[in-house]
Amino acid sequence: MRTKYGWMLLLCLASTLYLHAQTKTDSVRQKKDRHVILSWSTGLLFIHKKPGELTIGFPYYSYNSTATFQFKGTLGNPFSQDLLLHDVFNIEFLSLHHSIDIHIGGIPNDDHRHSTYSYAYYIAGGYAHCFSLGKWGMFKTGADLEFYQFSRGLGSIDNRNTDLSVLGYDSGPTFSITYGSNHATVIHYYTTDRLAVDFTQNVLAFSPSIRLTSSRHQWFYWSVQAAWFLPLVDQGGLHLTQLDSAGDHHSFQNRFELIGMDQPGITATFNGRPVTRSPYSLGGLYLGAAVGICFQRR
Repeated sequence: MRTKYGWMLLLCLASTLYLHAQTKTDSVRQKKDRHVILSWSTGLLFIHKKPGELTIGFPYYSYNSTATFQFKGTLGNPFSQDLLLHDVFNIEFLSLHHSIDIHIGGIPNDDHRHSTYSYAYYIAGGYAHCFSLGKWGMFKTGADLEFYQFSRGLGSIDNRNTDLSVLGYDSGPTFSITYGSNHATVIHYYTTDRLAVDFTQNVLAFSPSIRLTSSRHQWFYWSVQAAWFLPLVDQGGLHLTQLDSAGDHHSFQNRFELIGMDQPGITATFNGRPVTRSPYSLGGLYLGAAVGICFQRR
């Protein structure tokens, strides 16, 4: 019996020493096998299409004439086609089995399918576990957390030489913006022209993905990717931007601040039916490809 337990003890000890040696070897290899990848990607997000027209209206007031006016804007199928996305900056930190990436991108303004967007951008970051396929490259499985903001113009309100009250915000004939630091302050004065009203959608999504990429030992990097976008937070609402007499845009609200469609005074319909939240869901399958350069960290 003692001999049996002795062999079991020796076997456990040998296994522990072997695993410790392997861990130490992998740790040394991992320190020597670190890379940085700079890449550019493009792909299609196959969104859950929901065709129809979104119409939004609300009253606004003029202090000059004490009159009440009505704004009304309509979006005709803003998400009726799949979204073409471009990464303008993508950096990946790669070790033996682990990868961390950060990427920033958006919808190109010259894409004729989305030319009516005021702006559309996203920022994301995530982790992936890497499996070597030898000379065939690497297989990565992981997930990203992504923030998207899409905005499209509903119309504008002329506020030249007048004082307006719009959804709780006041806008006069002129406005000023203060620039500077602790050493110097400069105040710029502008003449108002019109108030732009945009429909904006903020999306926080979780996206599990799989990727097939080139080997880390090749300087030219390529990858193909499939992911599934799962919106965790999907908010739509109105965003106001002030335009001056030169046509330049100035922040009237915080970029991430939205006026909800359920606010008093706002009436919104989708295909003729009343709605109090965005009828569009920006989730679905994503297929993309990337090319770049791989640098080894010494």
